[in-house]
Amino acid sequence: MNACFEDSGATRVVAGHLVRATVYALEFVINEYDAIPLSRTYDDATGLFLWK
Repeated sequence: MNACFEDSGATRVVAGHLVRATVYALEFVINEYDAIPLSRTYDDATGLFLWK
């Protein structure tokens, strides 16, 4: 999850796993892609099932 937060007046964008947070405002977008076939396959380098 990407997070944008304010810390002492400076806004920063951070990428990673957000485990716990206090949220005062939230906005998200869900896009639908009917024409693009999506599949998840195992990636040996990360050990995760990633979207292709």
